[in-house]
Amino acid sequence: MLVKDFATSEAGSAWQPGMSFERFRSRVLPALQDFDQALLDIIDKWRFEKESKKNRRKKSQAKPKTDLLLVRNPANSYPVYTLLQKSENFSKAELVSAMKILNETDLFLKSSPLNPLLILEKALLSICRTS
Repeated sequence: MLVKDFATSEAGSAWQPGMSFERFRSRVLPALQDFDQALLDIIDKWRFEKESKKNRRKKSQAKPKTDLLLVRNPANSYPVYTLLQKSENFSKAELVSAMKILNETDLFLKSSPLNPLLILEKALLSICRTS
């Protein structure tokens, strides 16, 4: 979802399917890092607002913790490159639909007496059918 969000954003206009890894590193990687920084800024702002409501005297200096960053290690950006390539196989609507199915499946697994294997098979078939 995050990769598709980047690819369909204004910042993602640097990405072109089929581009070489060298071109990706020089043009897209900086845009990805800016995209990640914008997300960190939003998270930091939310955290500051939350702390302000609790009347804390000073803002915590710790970096926001999140697993939503696309480029965790700029020195090893090849996995992000392949992820962008693979994201071209799916539309945003397909990904949203799959997430809804997985959410429903999670609820069923936690609350249903049905066989977990059958629940998972149903989820996989539903995701494959919508693609």
